[in-house]
Amino acid sequence: MDFRNAVVLDDRFEKHLNQLPNPNSQGLSSKMKIYNNKYKHFLIHSFSHMMMRELEFSCGYPTASLKERLYISNNPEKQMSGVLIYTAEGSEGSMGGLVSQGEPEKILEIIKKD
Repeated sequence: MDFRNAVVLDDRFEKHLNQLPNPNSQGLSSKMKIYNNKYKHFLIHSFSHMMMRELEFSCGYPTASLKERLYISNNPEKQMSGVLIYTAEGSEGSMGGLVSQGEPEKILEIIKKD
């Protein structure tokens, strides 16, 4: 990584990565996940939103109808980086279409799209 990029990233994310969240603050659980997982959290979250945007085009669900759940752990015994994308209640679209997009060939196609 270019040193200048590292400095810009550190400046931008410093308050999220280097300061222990206030235990009385709202959204403490989310803030602690970010604090514990550092850049990995931002990368997985961004990936999830890019996938949801692409799924909007491929199976007809508006992005607002899709929800995400991030599975991130840096525990050496249980390292993981995962995303679950699911539909909100009462949303319109093709559930079968969403499920079929999770097939290995199709999901790889979605990831590779420009």
